[in-house]
Amino acid sequence: MKFYLASSFRNTASVRMVAEQLRGRGYTQTFDWTAYKDIPSLTELGEIGQIEKNAVLDADLFIMMMPAGKGSHVELGLALGHGKRIIIYSPTDEIYDLETTSTFYHLKEVSICIGGIEQLIAHIGAEDRSGEFSSMPYTIRPIEQRDIPFLRDMLYESLFVPEGEQPFSKEIIHEPSLAKYVEAWGREGDFGFIAMNDDGKSVGSITARYFDQNNQGYGYISDDVPEIGMAVIAENRGNGIGTALLTALFEHARERNIRRLSLSVDPMNLAAMKLYRRFAFREVGKSGTSITMVAVVNES
Repeated sequence: MKFYLASSFRNTASVRMVAEQLRGRGYTQTFDWTAYKDIPSLTELGEIGQIEKNAVLDADLFIMMMPAGKGSHVELGLALGHGKRIIIYSPTDEIYDLETTSTFYHLKEVSICIGGIEQLIAHIGAEDRSGEFSSMPYTIRPIEQRDIPFLRDMLYESLFVPEGEQPFSKEIIHEPSLAKYVEAWGREGDFGFIAMNDDGKSVGSITARYFDQNNQGYGYISDDVPEIGMAVIAENRGNGIGTALLTALFEHARERNIRRLSLSVDPMNLAAMKLYRRFAFREVGKSGTSITMVAVVNES
């Protein structure tokens, strides 16, 4: 896989560290701009610019390491316009600050990584292994009546259990507060999708269902906002399936002219929180130990 690293010269040491680790794993860097800090003329500057443009276009993966300057953001636009796989890395969560962030950071085709350099390397490796940089190892299709038993299984899988704690009894999904997410599936307004692997086995699901004031879900906001629920079988997590399911659901919600979607999530479920934030879900309240999040699907 070929990669291009965009950033500012003040990040030179970090950029070189990441590039060295990726090259050591067999990846190919399309251009190392860190070797060209002092460019003596506008002519040579233009020549370097052409090389950088070609390098972005030649890359399979575009990585922008924050903080990044205006040149990096021009390159980001180039990568977006040519459908490149994009990761934006930040050592802090400032990328989620509405006062300073950019709309382009939160497009569906952009993957955000927060943390140390080791997290970035692991993030790249996970997407590479999952097939994010090649063909999807799974397919997404609408939910059918035959999927209802699987939806119940996924309802159980969606219950977050902190590390070291005992899992819930499987009987818990029959409690009214949980059973109502699946019972009588197919009623007016219900929609969702199933992820299937190459062997035709269902490995994940996402559902959207309307609740009302008299029958609220954990993520209830209002009668006109469907609440979503999603789960992926444990051994299939980290393979981009959650992203694919959410993308399909958002596209369908737009077609239905749905303005907002809500959900409930345990804030200790860091992987889920990170994924939902990528889809612009924002915290709006709390229900017990979980937080309620909302994303805008259609502005008008």
